[in-house]
Amino acid sequence: DRERSLVVGAYNEFHSTARDRAKALASYLAAYAADSNSAIAANRLMSIYADIGDFEHGDRFARREIAMEASPSTISYRASVLWAKGDSTLALRLTDSLQASNRDLSNNVWFQQVIAISAFARGKIDSVRTIAERMLRANAGVVRFQGATVLVNDATLQGQLSRAHIAMQERAEFTSDGKGANAVADSIDLAYNDIVFRGKNGDALRRLDAVISSPEFALLTAGQRPDLLVAQLYARAGNVPKAKSVLAKFEAANPQFVHGAAVTSWHRARAETALAEKKYADALLEFRASNFESDGLPAFCVSCTEYNLARTFVAANQPDSAITSFERYLAVPAGNRVNGFFARCETCNSEAQSRAALEKKLGELYDAKGDRAKTILHYNTFVQLWKNADPELMPAVETVRKRLTELAIHEGK
Repeated sequence: DRERSLVVGAYNEFHSTARDRAKALASYLAAYAADSNSAIAANRLMSIYADIGDFEHGDRFARREIAMEASPSTISYRASVLWAKGDSTLALRLTDSLQASNRDLSNNVWFQQVIAISAFARGKIDSVRTIAERMLRANAGVVRFQGATVLVNDATLQGQLSRAHIAMQERAEFTSDGKGANAVADSIDLAYNDIVFRGKNGDALRRLDAVISSPEFALLTAGQRPDLLVAQLYARAGNVPKAKSVLAKFEAANPQFVHGAAVTSWHRARAETALAEKKYADALLEFRASNFESDGLPAFCVSCTEYNLARTFVAANQPDSAITSFERYLAVPAGNRVNGFFARCETCNSEAQSRAALEKKLGELYDAKGDRAKTILHYNTFVQLWKNADPELMPAVETVRKRLTELAIHEGK
């Protein structure tokens, strides 16, 4: 019956070591078949279908939920599904209708999020900060927390690492666990920035060593500890033995992890280790495996996988394959890629941390091939993103600007 199907569906969707979204979908569909007015069944079906990238079915059940309860939250969530799908026209129509309703939506987290998604997906990067700062003034703590998270990622996207650090500190004020899981996560984000943006692997390694030996890290439960992300960063910073040690300790402490969502991060950690060891075929295999959870269905962040495949192809000196993966990343609708602005996980934050580097590298790859138009396109996008980056990052911008000037002079001859 309906209730039993809902319970079984929830078990299969949320269990930490027995997660199986295919079974969850079957149970929720059975609940919906028993009662097509079940808002819970429609909501969970919408969420899972969107999670695995089936936005057609996700939108179908989003419409059904709205038919039962046309609230700002249900309408906003459907709009976010439409942005992920790439249907900007209908998504804008829905959010415009909510804004025209004269309701006070300042404390509705779903509406505030989709407004930020809308601004980013339409290329209105400067508006994202304004929206996030407005979220910080909301009464609802969850909206303020999400506003601070958007600020962190907006600043990171634009190469403003100092501003991102300030936003991290603000975010800690909006959670009761500011000195625990979030403090650890913020320190890891800073280590990531040291590696990827600043090229200071030594600083990153010292920061990671301090994190895993900290009292805050020791107090985290096995489910809270970001061991797999730590292992990835040790590998990216060049300490492969430490990466393998952290990974082995995680495997020993979590023998059932292969049956849960963590398996995607496990594959990613193994991939980063292989990449650091220049075992490119193994890295590609592991990165591709990271695109699926243990239930065989796609993981949330398809664009993350394409970016990591491209990084591996670059390291392996396979420029054509790198270009293909970079372009596949960009082919994912912006409204899908930017969903990571509202999350705290290494699997869904690729846009803020990777987009500028992607545009610069893609420009370099096209430049090497002599494709002037695409070189200029991607170099200009990089410059636009980092036009107000921190001073320590501006030399990269000036180098690209110089190359753009050279290309313009050559064209004029």
